[in-house]
Amino acid sequence: MLKKVVTSILFFALMGVVLNIPVTTRQGINGVVRIYKIPFYIKTIEFMNRNYQHRRLAAEITSGCRTDKEKTMAIFDWVVKNIRKPPEGFDIFDDHVLNIIIRRYGASDQMADVFTTLCVYSGVPAMRMPVRLQDGRKAITLSYVLLDNKWRVFDVYRNLFFLNKKAK
Repeated sequence: MLKKVVTSILFFALMGVVLNIPVTTRQGINGVVRIYKIPFYIKTIEFMNRNYQHRRLAAEITSGCRTDKEKTMAIFDWVVKNIRKPPEGFDIFDDHVLNIIIRRYGASDQMADVFTTLCVYSGVPAMRMPVRLQDGRKAITLSYVLLDNKWRVFDVYRNLFFLNKKAK
């Protein structure tokens, strides 16, 4: 009995140490990234919450959709209606997709993040990628969604997408 008690105490003490190991997280404000430390258990809980919220929202948006194209278009429409361009003079925060959803505004790359994340959580393969313009100085961020075995281009920030008649 004493051995079990001592083993349990050691186990919980070790877990207390492991769960409190400091880890880093980042937040960007207007392009300046701040790195700060938080306990491992907090980072884990926040990740689990974001994962749950993304799954819940993606399921809610795509409820009733049968095809990948229907899911993609429902998500596209939701992002266009619910995530707005930041008002002039507003700070641009860059941390997690869920925070962009909660704040309801984001720059072009952040809108692409929201769109592609919700597509992936809906089971539709998607990614985002910055594309340099011809002048080489400026980049726009486009989303790519795999529909009918072809990557289709979406620009949520500008409310543009490129499909053809064969995309179902």
